[in-house]
Amino acid sequence: MRHADKVRATRKELEQGGWPVADAIVEAMASVDMDAIEACLEKHREAEPAWKPSHSSYLNDSRVAHLEQGGYVFENLSVYMVLAQLLSPALLSPSAPLNVLDVGCGTGFLTAVLATIVQGSGHVHAIDIFERQVEHAERDIRECLPQLLPRCSFQVANAWEYSSDDRYDAIAVAAQCERVPENLVALLKPGGILVCPLGPVVPIDSSHPGRFNPYWVVQAGDRIGDAPAFSGRKGPISVNFLPLLPP
Repeated sequence: MRHADKVRATRKELEQGGWPVADAIVEAMASVDMDAIEACLEKHREAEPAWKPSHSSYLNDSRVAHLEQGGYVFENLSVYMVLAQLLSPALLSPSAPLNVLDVGCGTGFLTAVLATIVQGSGHVHAIDIFERQVEHAERDIRECLPQLLPRCSFQVANAWEYSSDDRYDAIAVAAQCERVPENLVALLKPGGILVCPLGPVVPIDSSHPGRFNPYWVVQAGDRIGDAPAFSGRKGPISVNFLPLLPP
């Protein structure tokens, strides 16, 4: 089945479960060919140069071990689709230009989807703790979707320490968090939305009873300094991501 057909089949499954997905989200995901990105990734496998000994305690998760060797990890399409839909009140806002932060950019697939959605003068800043993953993301977009490259920037950074003078309309955290990353919440514009997988950092194939949880959503208040307008779980699926590794 072609990638675009898989995307539309994923939408159908979610909508049959009573969870509609915006056309703009579906079309953006369909236009970013995961198969083409994977073919690009297969040509570039080198061990992670910035691996820290402190991260070795996470190697019991096969996904982390894969990244150490310069590999890559894709989530199920439903995982990306639900994340983007939860961000859609910000991503599809008529206000422009939109500024988006992609945390844990990995393969660059979600970066490209977000860049497709924001269009025009919108911008996506993609960060990852691993040098090799940032290289993957930038290269994949340059080779597969070069028209999106002017809307994207890339940085090696640890999300738990990340700070910026910029403020964001939407923040997508594609890594498992044991607590809400308040330093990232502080970077939201008034009314901006952050979505992250929140729950125990455990291997996906473990028997831990709490390893899968719905996404956690934070929507900033209407003014800087206000309490969040919403903070809690949302979405029709439960997820378990690679861990958002500590510094």
